[in-house]
Amino acid sequence: MITPRSAPRGALVLLALAAQLWTAPALAAEVPLPPPPPGTRLLPSRAAWLAVSTGPFAAMDQGSSAALTLDYGFASSRQPVQGADLEWHLVVVGAAPGYDAALVIATPAFPGGPAVPTVVGASKRSAWVVQAVPTARLRRVLAPGFAIFADGGLGLGLAWDETVDDEAFVGRTTTSRATVGLVARLAAGVAWDATERLRVVFHPFAISAELGSDWSAFTPSLGLAFRL
Repeated sequence: MITPRSAPRGALVLLALAAQLWTAPALAAEVPLPPPPPGTRLLPSRAAWLAVSTGPFAAMDQGSSAALTLDYGFASSRQPVQGADLEWHLVVVGAAPGYDAALVIATPAFPGGPAVPTVVGASKRSAWVVQAVPTARLRRVLAPGFAIFADGGLGLGLAWDETVDDEAFVGRTTTSRATVGLVARLAAGVAWDATERLRVVFHPFAISAELGSDWSAFTPSLGLAFRL
């Protein structure tokens, strides 16, 4: 039977039990995990990253433009090289290179004389280029938050280009074509973790060698990677 005198004492007992139940999970969470067995290592988090970067798309003698690069990647559970982690990436590069040039033909200065270059018009070439390359990356941490990496991969490149020639006494001629070719990508760079979810990525060296088209290019870039 609960009396007026025993009611406050019962309430205190209930509050004490509630406090123990509330703090028990927190105390359990503070217990440290045991160390891994000898000869093993803790695997890196498989959290994915999405990088957005930009830079020049220098297509050798076919012109140049700015390029936008999207890079989705995640860590692998394998470690093929001691001290370096393996990551899998899908790199997509888009650009719109082009150039303007003079149309030049060689004509003799006089009958039987030497040929002399003569400008007879202008030529303009423009293109849309997309390259999608699955890539393996070896990443080595040099200091907390700072790493270097090297990329290598093989993928596909698609290009739609148009050439417009304006030639004297001939008029305007337009030629269009679409091409698909294999792309081999090699790159190297550095990464700096600004925060746990934000990373600065710099590719001072990146080259895409495209087989079957004219759009091999040097594509260095600078961008940000976001942890998903």
